[in-house]
Amino acid sequence: MGSTHNSSFQSTLQSVYEYVNRSLSFIEAKNGSLVVFNTALLLGLLQTSQSSWFFCYLTYCFLFILSCTLLIISLLLALWSFMPKKTSKEKKKKNTSSESNKEDKNDLLQSIYSTEGLSNLGNEAFISFLQKTQPDYEITDADEALITCTMHTARVSSRKYNLFRYALYFTCAGVLFSFLSLALYIFN
Repeated sequence: MGSTHNSSFQSTLQSVYEYVNRSLSFIEAKNGSLVVFNTALLLGLLQTSQSSWFFCYLTYCFLFILSCTLLIISLLLALWSFMPKKTSKEKKKKNTSSESNKEDKNDLLQSIYSTEGLSNLGNEAFISFLQKTQPDYEITDADEALITCTMHTARVSSRKYNLFRYALYFTCAGVLFSFLSLALYIFN
């Protein structure tokens, strides 16, 4: 047990942990950027709405309200991703036997380097994958703590990414409708 401290098990675990932490930092930066962008766009739209030409026609008014609504929804989703989730439900996957061992290993390898895949994997499946890198390695308490931390961070990162993705859809729709409103005004 003492001689295997610099094992491939620990190096794989450490690299997955570092990847998950970098992913979390990246998605939080993207969410922050989206909050700033949506706020600036909403303030710009509200400033534009104060000029008299914007509400001359019902079409412009409808598109303006639709744009603002979509951007507000996007802003709320992006802000929601910063809220901590109080409960953590671990998803468990069934471990299949060695029928398609090579396919499973490739799927697991792709899963551990994807926060969404890792969050769907479950602690036991992650540990069994790591143990395949060095079957005779005994897991220490520190390893188990790092595994738990990695899995929790992966679930948080996956949740934040999903909220960011939906917020981005609403932002794109809001920008599209605001440009459509402006184009209708210019070419009318």
